[in-house]
Amino acid sequence: MAYTVYVWFHHDISRYVGCTKNDGKRRGTQHFHTRKNPFKRAYFLQYRDELKLEIIANNLNERKALILEEQLIRQYGLLADGTGSLLNLTYGGAHNERSKWLREHSPCKSPETRAKMSATRLAMGDKHPMKRPELRARFSGENAVTRRPEVRAKIRASWKDPEVRARRGVQISTGQTAAWADPVRRAARLEKLRAAWERKRDP
Repeated sequence: MAYTVYVWFHHDISRYVGCTKNDGKRRGTQHFHTRKNPFKRAYFLQYRDELKLEIIANNLNERKALILEEQLIRQYGLLADGTGSLLNLTYGGAHNERSKWLREHSPCKSPETRAKMSATRLAMGDKHPMKRPELRARFSGENAVTRRPEVRAKIRASWKDPEVRARRGVQISTGQTAAWADPVRRAARLEKLRAAWERKRDP
């Protein structure tokens, strides 16, 4: 199977590096529709008339294509971690394959391990460190770090930086997607939302 490695540019600024089994141009158009990376999709739709697709290499075998993809991503750097301008979420290539394998074979994914972790948390009950009144008082309400004037001023100032906003947008969107995709975390979040809603309804 022949592979193609390509780069999307926006006014000579690299924005995305990809690798595909299909023709590079055909795969390139899919970036306007995929929802795996919401921020990238929004960016592509907003600047679709200004983006340019460049085929870097084609007719490569899988190993060479993955190596080249990872090399290019590391060369250009990721916007998400502040190392460059790319909208990619990972370093792709062989690194992406290793990450995928680790996610699929992680001990924490097994039902037995998840059951043990849940049982441990339930058994701790009020003994959990964050259930201690002095700690809860220290990190909640008006004592929360994010309530400090200097911290709030720093946060507001950082959000005025376009690159910081873009990077945080990627991090937030991918984090929320991952959380809602996990049935256990989804159920926990929904329960917290319901509880918060009930507290607002009952004065």
